Amino acid sequence: MSYHVVETQSFWDSVNALRKDALKNKAALLDTMSELRLRPFQNNKLNTHGVGEAKNGHKIYASDVGGRRSDRRVVWQLFNRTIVLLLFGNHKVYDRVKGISIRFDPQVHTLTVIEQNPESGEDRPYHLGRRPDGAGQLLMAWSDKELREFGFPDHLVTHLRRLNHDDELLAMEDLLGETHFERCYNLIAYGHPDGEKAAAEAARVRELEVNPTPPPATAEDLDFERQLQDENMPAWFTRTEPAFLEEIMGRPIEDWMIFLHPDQRTAVRRSYQGPALVRGSAGTGKTVVGLHRAAWLAQRNRTQRQETQNRLIRTEEDKTRPVLFTTFVKNLPPVFKSLYLRLPSALSGEVEFNHVDSLAHRICREAQDWPSPNQKKVEEAFSVAYQQVVVPGSRLKRSGFTKRYIREEITAVIKGRAIEVLDEYLQIARTGRRVPMDQNIRTEMWRLREAWDKEMSERGVMDFPDIRLRALRHARRLKQPLYSSIIVDEAQDITMAGLLFLRALVNAPHPEQDRPDGLLILGDGAQRIYPGGFTLRQAGLEVRGRTTVLNINYRNTGEIIEAAMAMAGDTPVQGLAEDYLRAEAKADPVRRGPSPLMVDAGNTEAQLDELVRRIEDLTKQDSNIGPGDVGVLAPNKKLVNKIIARIKAARLGVQSLDDYDGRGNSLIKVGTFHRGKGLEFKAVFLPGLTKNQFPMPPSKHKTVEEANEEHLLQISQLFVAMTRARDVLVILYNHQPSQALVWVTGHFNHQESIATQPNATMR
Repeated sequence: MSYHVVETQSFWDSVNALRKDALKNKAALLDTMSELRLRPFQNNKLNTHGVGEAKNGHKIYASDVGGRRSDRRVVWQLFNRTIVLLLFGNHKVYDRVKGISIRFDPQVHTLTVIEQNPESGEDRPYHLGRRPDGAGQLLMAWSDKELREFGFPDHLVTHLRRLNHDDELLAMEDLLGETHFERCYNLIAYGHPDGEKAAAEAARVRELEVNPTPPPATAEDLDFERQLQDENMPAWFTRTEPAFLEEIMGRPIEDWMIFLHPDQRTAVRRSYQGPALVRGSAGTGKTVVGLHRAAWLAQRNRTQRQETQNRLIRTEEDKTRPVLFTTFVKNLPPVFKSLYLRLPSALSGEVEFNHVDSLAHRICREAQDWPSPNQKKVEEAFSVAYQQVVVPGSRLKRSGFTKRYIREEITAVIKGRAIEVLDEYLQIARTGRRVPMDQNIRTEMWRLREAWDKEMSERGVMDFPDIRLRALRHARRLKQPLYSSIIVDEAQDITMAGLLFLRALVNAPHPEQDRPDGLLILGDGAQRIYPGGFTLRQAGLEVRGRTTVLNINYRNTGEIIEAAMAMAGDTPVQGLAEDYLRAEAKADPVRRGPSPLMVDAGNTEAQLDELVRRIEDLTKQDSNIGPGDVGVLAPNKKLVNKIIARIKAARLGVQSLDDYDGRGNSLIKVGTFHRGKGLEFKAVFLPGLTKNQFPMPPSKHKTVEEANEEHLLQISQLFVAMTRARDVLVILYNHQPSQALVWVTGHFNHQESIATQPNATMR
């Protein structure tokens, strides 16, 4: 069982006090915190040891940061399975931590860190004794009294208090004199004014208990743990250190993709009495909220399982079922699983990751129903049915709809909405479809659906929308739920039949009686990249009072999201719960950066060469961006294959997004706009954005309405691709950029090929 870790203000202040050291060793600090969550005791990586008792009578433990040879420690206390980090630093913090305790005031519902005032000896709330903003941070770990005890006179203590960095100390060498300068340097470097040997001896004396085991939890421990994990705790008790965020941003992109900002914590731990919705525009962290919620639900299940194990008689209701994290995009579940397992509290096997079609196929097989999704025969069946129904003079023929649009109407609307009878199809609002259809055309469309079903039946095959419908029927007959909770990511691209299927799995045997915390839906209608659509109300799901709107963009720089929003325009969006204008859902970015870049490469082959050169230059110039942090997204599979071949020819590592499973590596990721859905990269390159290549110009055989609907869908796809970029966005084209970008070029910097601009840089 994993441990819950809480970081106090005193911990972050001690990190800040050793800022230069912390920046150098922050990766080690992150690893130590992760190890504490997994195994704080009997762990050779931590070498946890007892160092005495605090004022509250609880044992104090210290764990190595950076291995046994390092002199840096994290000092903490334990309350059952909750670790409270109190201080970070060298061995000197062992003495200081003994004057710290934690108190809970039930009247004001506040947990407070209490520290002994080194001047008066009286207790005071830690935050009241903190150094004011602007005070020096270099010696923050020591009080004025302690500095005087080390032999520094009052007038030097005043000067030392102003220091922020060790280079400022070097500038004071003459003022301090040789002896005081050496002692101050030793204090900063080793934690003891007499140097390294004295610090090591002091540490040896202080490490009272070697290789301890977890102490038994007391009733007070359990009460403290409950208070510490209360989601209503005041925000000042734990905070996110800005420099610490910088370190996370410098680590592999997979670490960033699971970072939960404190402001998102409430959405993770909120309890719902029915289905709930988390929505927000690109970059607001819907997926990371979902992953952390999955971990929280799994931990709750773990506690419930332990409680039921003590019962002499157990019923079917006592069975703890897994959490399901699912999506419509088939390449995302292995990515999400790998990201989830990076979470400190995550254990394998408690959360299932699967995409909807795979899950539907499994449910059919378990019901002894063996669907065969042979796509070649499915296509053949549709062509035969089409020739039978869409004949010269028929309403569908005269409508001007393309064969593709007609097929999508059947798969995305009729079957996607789980419509069983013609009368229902004649009455529904075709959400997501902008081309009007009268009842005569709909009637003929229904005839084509029936003819297609007949042809598929004769061939013994089934299309994926049919498998979802079959799985929905089986799920509605289940006697027990298969999952304790289901989290649906990218829900705007799932069909209504797919969502009803998931709802039945978690609510069985009463598929329409929603369980508390049963179904969480994550989505953004502005990022829909597949035809069709529906609203939650059409699906019979009510989320009023259970909707969380994320309105801060943690991913993209302001320059990237502003360029993407300008490109997409202020178009109407049909959301899952309500309709709105795209600009109304804009989230505020928290970071700024360089403007995205547009590069005129001249021709397609030159684009590929330019792409390789710029990736090589970027990863060499920016130490925070490695090849594995770079994504190349293209409008179509043909261009994807060319890009992969060219990168391989340059002897660089490359990986198709079809094969990416979320585990960090040093390979450049390449895929289509669709395959980039749900992912993010530090740097994104978008080649192939040339006029009349993307979006594709409408063919003369398409109606204006159909062409407009297709154009808006392609704009949404480009918006998704652009917003995969966290820090760097580069668009490549030949001579004239895409017509989707021509009116927003002011949001971009512009360059020609590196070959003609040898001094050009990425940033």
